[in-house]
Amino acid sequence: MTDPLDMLFESMRTYLSAATGVWEGRVYVDRAPAKKVRPYIVYFMASDTDLNEIVGVDPMIVLSVKCVAETRQAAFLGSAQITALLNDKGQQQVAAGGGPIGDDDWEISTISEDRGIYIPDRLGETGTVYHRGHQYEFRIGEKA
Repeated sequence: MTDPLDMLFESMRTYLSAATGVWEGRVYVDRAPAKKVRPYIVYFMASDTDLNEIVGVDPMIVLSVKCVAETRQAAFLGSAQITALLNDKGQQQVAAGGGPIGDDDWEISTISEDRGIYIPDRLGETGTVYHRGHQYEFRIGEKA
């Protein structure tokens, strides 16, 4: 059986890379490599996810998903596009042709948007990079 976190990371990479957005397919897990073209998406497990929630019968995993861009406007636009792709999605939307899919062992039952993320990140004397996104709560169910 696959690990639910591994399934979620791969499903998100596949789904967001293929989706239309300001990031143009640039999607990274945990952190983006240095000097990558912006905007891009980076997603990672939120620090407040309890291990007991990940390894339970119906795991709940919280991911931070954000758009990183050269301008505040592009970061906010990317974040809005991410929200449209993820918020209130789950197995019913997958059946209708939208939303990230699971794998042979797991399905993503529901996705709910949670806390907002906004970080204006100063880059020395060269300017600012903007991070905008949300934390998303993923409820995952084992397939029968």
